[in-house]
Amino acid sequence: MRTPIKLLALLPLLWGISATSHGGETTNATETMAEIILHMDHYPSEADKERLREIAESTSATSAERVLANSLLNVNHKVRQEDKPMLRRVMTSSMSSETERQLAKALFRLKHHASEQDKETLSQLIGE
Repeated sequence: MRTPIKLLALLPLLWGISATSHGGETTNATETMAEIILHMDHYPSEADKERLREIAESTSATSAERVLANSLLNVNHKVRQEDKPMLRRVMTSSMSSETERQLAKALFRLKHHASEQDKETLSQLIGE
């Protein structure tokens, strides 16, 4: 009887659905990116870029987290034009968590640093 239970536990993986793809919870990756955006001034620091590369290359990160990490890696005062279509997808996808959508919105609106409204949202995400 244990085999059917194991198979049921694997169904989300077989469907390509991550445990973090539907929830509103903050993962380590989204918390890291929220902190980076919150404290960033014009572009990510070299230490932040290394943390973002780890997220972007992680097999445990959701596809939205990888999009966010890559877009954030490319920030130089604002998001690159080429990254905006993917951020829009994260913002509108039902597969993105609420946290991922909030990060995409903050990143999309970023001009040199996060707006006061986005800073408040990001602070709430990371419990500051």
